[in-house]
Amino acid sequence: MLFRHLAVLIIASTATAFFAMDAAAKPKISVENNSNMRVKVLIYDGDDSVCSAPDQTKTLGAGETKTLKCNGGGTGRCKVQVLLQGKTLCDFERNTCKRKAMIIKNGRHLAVTRGSGCRIR
Repeated sequence: MLFRHLAVLIIASTATAFFAMDAAAKPKISVENNSNMRVKVLIYDGDDSVCSAPDQTKTLGAGETKTLKCNGGGTGRCKVQVLLQGKTLCDFERNTCKRKAMIIKNGRHLAVTRGSGCRIR
């Protein structure tokens, strides 16, 4: 009987670890466009240091929200660039991809507005 309980515990622990690794491997973020214009969202791998080729590119209309994901590279995060009429909408303090992208952790929400730029929640 003890062996059966230990086996169940081991299987449950393995499943939990697997799902945790999957979240780190493919982080998901939601992006909400609160501006009155279409924006283009470029998603880069979490470990991409130069942001040369986006993992995913999506266009969001005014008021639209989408859930996006990237290959996190084991970091549990994505790098995101938001473009409005071809220009980077948000300026970032950290030197991430030459200040053109921001780092967003798995499960976070990015709100985009034309006046104040981008805010992570």
